[in-house]
Formats: sequence, structure tokens, C-alpha cells
Amino acid sequence: MYRYGIVSTASITKRFIDGLRKNGDEVVCIGSRNIEKAKQFAIDNSIERYYGSYEEVYEDKEVDIVYIPVINNLHYECAKKSILHKKNVVLEKPFTIKPSEASELYELARENNVFLFEGVKNLFVPSTDFVKEHLAEIGRVKSITTSQGIKKPFSKGHWMYDISQGGGAYIGSCAYVFHYLCHLFNSEVSNLDGTYVPSENSDLIADFSFNLGDIKVNSVIDMSRDLDNTCVINGEKGKIIIDEFWRSHHVLVLLNNGNKYEFSDEGNEFVYETKHIQDCLIKGLKESPVIKEKDSVNEVINIEYLYRKWGLIK
Repeated sequence: MYRYGIVSTASITKRFIDGLRKNGDEVVCIGSRNIEKAKQFAIDNSIERYYGSYEEVYEDKEVDIVYIPVINNLHYECAKKSILHKKNVVLEKPFTIKPSEASELYELARENNVFLFEGVKNLFVPSTDFVKEHLAEIGRVKSITTSQGIKKPFSKGHWMYDISQGGGAYIGSCAYVFHYLCHLFNSEVSNLDGTYVPSENSDLIADFSFNLGDIKVNSVIDMSRDLDNTCVINGEKGKIIIDEFWRSHHVLVLLNNGNKYEFSDEGNEFVYETKHIQDCLIKGLKESPVIKEKDSVNEVINIEYLYRKWGLIK
């Protein structure tokens, strides 16, 4: 059993906690910059201790591992402080804002002999294994399309509309696209390009394309409207449709010969990610064999590349 400390009461936190508890791990403390928020979250989620700062979580001697789902531009700072306090770290995507920050965190983790992991949950759900099992049946893959669009009621001035705080459609969700497809096809992104529709101070819609070897990928991420929210892998002999591929519970394989295969499950997708983390810690690993340093660094390079091209960062 591993003891987690959590920084931030972000909405994603409750599902992460539910997932890790199903694996027998526990949460010993929660920290927020607003102590009343921390207190209420602790009461609502049966957490023993709560703090009015993140630093108190890093300093808690009972904490084995820190989960960090803070605002994007604080990822690097919070992870660095956790590592320097000799804590293992689970850092939500996007890993960092700058490639240099990503590389530094991994170097610090090695120096301090701690485990460092980027939380990208769709690599670990059972539907991903189902997709891998059926890829060969659709023949040579020609193209892939992904769409992510769930209209969110962000208020005017919300940090998700501000690139300086790590907000934007592209940075918010492209990690799921890059990690998922690179994992499925054991390849790396090339020929990345795209366009965007501006929000207040970032991108409201990101439309981008890239290659995985000779496979062409087209992706759209939209914070202004609902889309079909699928990943469609098109092959010579059929196609695979993955619903909500960033946490998928449903997959449909349609072959040109009329055969079809279907996968469905229910439950909390974080159960599988947190079980992977637990297994890594039990084995004494300092890096996941699934999400490695190069994967997280490449993700951040790809994020920075398009934002520089679009002129949203200098």
C-alpha cells in the first residue's frame, strides 16, 4: 500500500482518488492554497489531513507519492518541489510547459532516486489492449482521425483561455493524442502542422496533423462545441472506432468482410493507471516502461512547436 499526498482540489482529483483506493492505496493528505477548500474536500472524501498550502504536502513525512493535478503552468514548480523533498511524483498531463523543464524534472528525479510519471490514463485502460489485439485485422493503416470537443462552461477570464497559465485547447488535450497513437504504433510524431481559432489569450480550437511513419493523422480539439469524440483508425481491410479515446470504455472493429468485434466496459479508468503506478513502485522502477522520459519530453516539444508557429508564445 502506498500513501498519497494530493496538491489541488481540481475536479479530476476525486476520480483519481477513487481509482487508487480500489487498488488498496490511500490518501493521507490534501493541500490547497485555500484551506477552506482543502478542509471541505478532505471531509467529503474521507481524508485525514488537509493543508492550506502545497508545501505542507511535500513536507508530510507519511507521504510516499504526490499526485499533482494543478493548473498547467504550475506543473513544473510543484513537481520540482516534490522531487526535492524526495517524493515520488505523478504529474498530470501536459507534463510541463517547456521542454527544458521536462528534461530537468527527469534529471532531478534521477538525482533524488524517485519515481516520476506523467498521468495519461488512456494508455492503461483495457480497451487499449483490445485495440492492439485487433490492429492487424484491419490491414495496413492508411489514416487516423481524432476529435475531442466537449463544450465547457469556462467563465470569461478563466485560465484555460490564457496561454501564459498553460491554457488552450491544444495544450489541454493533445497529450492524449500523441501518447496514445505513438503507443499503439510504436512510432514518433513527424511533419507536425496545424491551425487554430483564437480565444481570449490562447487557442479555442486546434486543428492539427502529423505523421506516424507513413500514417497520416488529423486531429481537432475544440473547447467551444460538442464533437463526436472518437479516434478512427482506417485500414485497408476495415476500421477501428474508439469512443472517447482519452478514457475509452467502448471500441468497435468493423471489417470490410462484414465481421465486427466490440468491446465495452464500465467503471473508473483511473483504476488501471494507478495500478500501473503501484506495480512500478513495487518493482522499484524510477520510470514507467510505458510512458518514458523521451515520450513526455517529445510531447512538450510538440506543444511548444505549434504554439511558437502560431505566435502564441515567443
